[in-house]
Formats: sequence, C-alpha cells, structure tokens
Amino acid sequence: MEKIHAPYNFVPLSNKIVIPAWGKQVSHDLPFEEGLSGVLQFSIKTDTPLLVGDVQEKKGKDEPTVVKPYQLPGEGKYAIPGTSIRGMVRNVLEIASFGKIQRVDDKRYSIRDLTDGAKPIYREKMQNQRAGWLFYDTGDQAWKIRRCECERIHHKEISNKVAINWTSKKVMGTGKPRYLTPKEKYEIYLTTPLSLNVLFNLSSGNLVLNPGGANSGILIFTGQPNSQKKREFVFYDGSSSKVDVVDRADYADFKFIYQDSEHLDYLEQQHKASVFPKGIPVFFITKGDKVESLGLSQMYKLAYRHTVHDTIKNTNPGHLTQTDRDLAELIFGFTDDSDVEQSLKGRVSFSLAVCQKEKV
Repeated sequence: MEKIHAPYNFVPLSNKIVIPAWGKQVSHDLPFEEGLSGVLQFSIKTDTPLLVGDVQEKKGKDEPTVVKPYQLPGEGKYAIPGTSIRGMVRNVLEIASFGKIQRVDDKRYSIRDLTDGAKPIYREKMQNQRAGWLFYDTGDQAWKIRRCECERIHHKEISNKVAINWTSKKVMGTGKPRYLTPKEKYEIYLTTPLSLNVLFNLSSGNLVLNPGGANSGILIFTGQPNSQKKREFVFYDGSSSKVDVVDRADYADFKFIYQDSEHLDYLEQQHKASVFPKGIPVFFITKGDKVESLGLSQMYKLAYRHTVHDTIKNTNPGHLTQTDRDLAELIFGFTDDSDVEQSLKGRVSFSLAVCQKEKV
C-alpha cells in the first residue's frame, strides 16, 4: 500500500491556557496609545497539490463528483479566498498562543476497527446484535425499533433469481473492480418482478428463496467491502413483537455518523414510498432495556463513548468554560451571543492569494 502523507500535523491539546492580562482593556472606541498598524505581504509556495473547492459537478449517474478549484470571476485566475487564509492563520495562532479551543462542535464520532488491538472497544461490543425496523412514532414523538428475526442468504441463491454481478463496476482509470453499493443492489433487484418481498425456507442453516412459501421476509442489502462477503440478509417476523425506544441522543449520533450516507438517504426514501412499510432496516445493540447503538450493517460504525467536548474537558475544562478572551479572539474578534455589546470586531483582514502561474 502506498503511503498517504497528510499536509498537516495534529497538535496535542494543551492543558495550559494563556489569557492576556491586558485583554479587558481592548476596545475599538479607545485605541492603545502606543498601538501599531501595518500591512504584511507574503507569498505561499505549495509543496503538494492544492485544491480550494468551489464548484461541484457530476456528469453521469455512475461518474464521481468532480470538485473544481476556486477561480476569480472574469479573469478565471485560480486563487485562495481571504477567508480561507484568515481561518488557517487564526487556527495556528490559537495553538501557538495557548488559546482556548472552544469553536468545536460537540459530536460523537465513530469507529469501525476489526484489528485485535481494538477488540475491547469494537468487536466485543458488536456481539449479540439484533435486527429491527426503525420508525418514528408520531403519537409518542419518539424514534423506535420494532424487533424482527434476521437470517443470512448466499449471493448464489439471489443470483439464481436475479442476474446480479456483484463486481460489475470498475474504478475509473484503474480497471479494478468496484463493488456494488447497497443502493445499486436494491435498484437492480427492484427492477425485477420479484420485488424485495421474498418467500423462503430455512433448512440446515441455509436460506433458500421461493421454496413454496414456508416463510415470508424482505431482502436487506448492505455494503460490499470486498469479494469475501458472500451473503446478504432477510428480515422476517418472529415470535417477538417487542418495540424498543431509541434515546434522542443515540438517534442524533446515528444521524451524525450517516450524515453523508447515500445508503441512509435511499432507505429513508424507500420507507416513505412504502417499499419498506415497517421502517428503516437496522441492526442494533441493547444494554438492559435500552438501545445502546444502531447502524445500517452488521458491523456498523460504532459511536465512541465520549464526545469531542468530553475529550476536551479531560485535558482542561477551561477550554470550554473560560470567558476571558485569549489572544486570537482579541485580534480576530468574537461574537458573544449572550451579550452582543460585549462582542469585539476583528482588527485584521486578509486579501485574496492569487496564483501567479498560468498553468497549475
């Protein structure tokens, strides 16, 4: 595997916060007697390719989205907006001056790690999963999961009924196989007369489609990470009709993890269109009587135990609670939502960085 080089390094969060002693004296109404002002000019040289995204284009359904670089109107010269440079410089100043790290969202990120080292925090937690239908109860105004039974079905059994080439796509420019996404699998299967409702027979641990109507269920497709995956799922009603309530925080974690997921968008659309009348097919884990986590595949992305703010507080809670202004805020300004009059206008601005070469 080729090495991937990041154009930046992560800096550990400092447990030290420095607040300038003269910070409360800063005002635009009364400048410092010995204050200075000026202009700083500099050139930026890129050592690696640079892309400041501006316009996204998608030529065809199976073509990747192309992001075009930022260009000046009229002239068409490539440039870096002043706001982008301003944000980068401010971030560096916050770190270099031991400022507060407050402008971060309190999100719970996810992990899917199958290595032995991550076994206690991932693989062990993914045991004893259940399957069910996620739906919104308008009466209780809550998200809930209606439990169902789940069995696995071999790709060969599906291919006997529908012509599916599980590696029919190619990665552009490489000729390497690109495995079908869940949405593509559903679209192929839904174009046939069989639909997603299937009759099956479960014997000797093997699920067989259309044996004469022993059981009925719905085919559920998940991702295809590699050629080793040979089975999909069938959700069907079992003896349990238990309904589990999903906590608002757990549902928020689920939506955040899948915020850019074409898979979730597609399932939500199909649920609204009554293709999945019972809800969105999910896998989930319970702890006692509580849903602990949920996802769209059997080895789904698991939300971390701690949020971003939790990790910051572990280093120094002052990053989030300190109200006195650090150096970056005094120079770049800030907005106080609780008291607008206490907000401070920034005293530094950045112009465009225009590319000096005709070809890039």
